[in-house]
Amino acid sequence: MNNVRKFVTEAEKLERQFADDIVRLAEALDVLPKARDASGLDAAWRHVTTSRGKLAKYLRDTLENIDVGSASDAHQRHQLRKAIKELKAIRKNLSLWSRVRPIVTAQLAPEPRSLIESDVASNREPAVLDQVVSLFLQSMHILANPTSESQGDQARRHGCHRDIPYPIYRFSRTIGAAHRICLALRRQRPLRFLDVGSGGGTKVLAATTCFDRCDGLEYDEDAVTTGRRFLEILAPERCRLIHGDALEFSDYGAYDVIYFYRPLMDSKKLLEMEERIVSQATRGTVLLKVGGIGKDLLPDMGAHEVADQVYVNGMSEDEAFELAETAKQMGRMIPGFKRRSLSGRGYWRPLLQVSARNGYYV
Repeated sequence: MNNVRKFVTEAEKLERQFADDIVRLAEALDVLPKARDASGLDAAWRHVTTSRGKLAKYLRDTLENIDVGSASDAHQRHQLRKAIKELKAIRKNLSLWSRVRPIVTAQLAPEPRSLIESDVASNREPAVLDQVVSLFLQSMHILANPTSESQGDQARRHGCHRDIPYPIYRFSRTIGAAHRICLALRRQRPLRFLDVGSGGGTKVLAATTCFDRCDGLEYDEDAVTTGRRFLEILAPERCRLIHGDALEFSDYGAYDVIYFYRPLMDSKKLLEMEERIVSQATRGTVLLKVGGIGKDLLPDMGAHEVADQVYVNGMSEDEAFELAETAKQMGRMIPGFKRRSLSGRGYWRPLLQVSARNGYYV
């Protein structure tokens, strides 16, 4: 009992070793799956599990054996209580292991998973939750687009479609594929998403589950006005509606993912819009052309298909194929609408950051 501090000092020594091993494991995982050093990754994982086990055992044994009642005086009792508090704090931080371990083991030998699940594979009897979600989405669409049935004259003359709700289950799996492709491309965050012909912005809001900054480009001024009020309530810091013409917009190059679903009725104008998007978008921009309308000319413009109705700009057909194979090995988890900061995660932070880049989150 003469040196109470030794309990905490030894725990901190073991904790530093564990933290160093976590950094090495993060470095081993911070490359695309096909480029990883399998033996090095396996060794890094063994070191982490070993050092974690040593720290956990030391904390368990020490906390079980410290007896405050055996202290000879009040000062020593105070020191013991202080040591117990510090040891429990170390143990609490270590407890995140139960959530980190599954996402790391999933990355050690990732199984390729289809980028977009087929309608046949996802066919099942709708559950009550499905119906509830559908009801709420329909309600949000009405709130964001109260004038969708009475499109403005100017938008109608310009050849714009009124806001047509695209099925959310198809939209969600499409942006999920786009997110995994961005990870495979190692696109840097914040990831930016644009919905061309966004109406009141319900898909803009939905896209925040995968992307950091989400914008909508809409020609109909009434839709922009009501949509802005809708988004101002729900996600003003991450969503924005832009009033503008898709045929004149000059900032397509600022986005990582560009989505469009029948924004224009005129096929010539639609082609002009696609050419404008492809010409401005940077290499690696993910283009989501959904709905299967019109002849697919995107490959002729230099954007090749990576998954069903999902294209990558500026890459050859062979490069798009390789990208698809890599993306299939990225995790299918998404950041979510309300993402927690990693600033308070201490020594876990490097591993959590790398895991997020690979598509895994706690």
